[in-house]
Amino acid sequence: MTQNNALILPNFIIVGAMKSATTTLAAQLGAQSDIFISNPKEPNFFSDDKNYKKGIKSYSKLFEPGKFYQLRGEGSTHYTKLPTYPKTLERMKNYLPKSTKIIYMMRNPIKRIEAQYAHEWSQKLTSDPIDQAVDLMPELWQYSMYYAQIFPFIQHFGRENVLPVFMEHLVHQKQAELQHIADFLGYNRKVQWFPEIEHMNNTAARLRMSESSRQLLNNPILSKIRRAIVPQAVRDFFKQKTNQFPSKTKFSTETVAMLKLRLSSDIKKLAFVLSESQLDIDSWDQVVLSNKVYRF
Repeated sequence: MTQNNALILPNFIIVGAMKSATTTLAAQLGAQSDIFISNPKEPNFFSDDKNYKKGIKSYSKLFEPGKFYQLRGEGSTHYTKLPTYPKTLERMKNYLPKSTKIIYMMRNPIKRIEAQYAHEWSQKLTSDPIDQAVDLMPELWQYSMYYAQIFPFIQHFGRENVLPVFMEHLVHQKQAELQHIADFLGYNRKVQWFPEIEHMNNTAARLRMSESSRQLLNNPILSKIRRAIVPQAVRDFFKQKTNQFPSKTKFSTETVAMLKLRLSSDIKKLAFVLSESQLDIDSWDQVVLSNKVYRF
């Protein structure tokens, strides 16, 4: 590891998984006294070549405002997107000490894939129906291979420095789970859950529209004219035509069965490292919502 005492770096990172409430967790942690979260929350420094080429000093500058905070963190979900970003961990080894705390958030694997599909669709990265997209975009299900994504981090940073967090826990046991995470980070006080920042980065609330439609809707002069001369019913109809979301965001029974087969081996390995033999896709919610505290 490269030594440079002048660098100000994070002492914890939320590394994923995508669409598992990482933004909500980062916002809740950042709302606590003496915990600093980088802006942007996802600098993607160690994963993305274009960002890494800017140099470690550019990354360090993100944390300068938190220099005197007890905890400094970020939440780049690209860090657990194998095989898309294969160099992430090796780059981390160059600069981050092994004592860095790693938080890995997971959720029901099928629901996570469906949420990622909705996100990709809203960003115009796919226009394929969901049951076709899962084959055309293998990363949709590869990012739900939680064991494969996080085990390299466990090997390097050690089990004691990698915390598994289930989104289901965070949703249903907010205060207790946030405190559990803070305790893992070594935070020296009680935390408070802030309901007003609870719903962060909800892709389902996004609407997809063309750039030309967006400009028309957002133009202040045209907006005033529309309200003056266009009936409300007509304006509502126009919105329905320009604001769209995929008609289907849930997998068919056949696709779910196929995904279960693809993910089964990985989930068995995840269950083993969690010492949770009952964990599988069908029983996921029931198992993870038990009162058990999980560690790798």
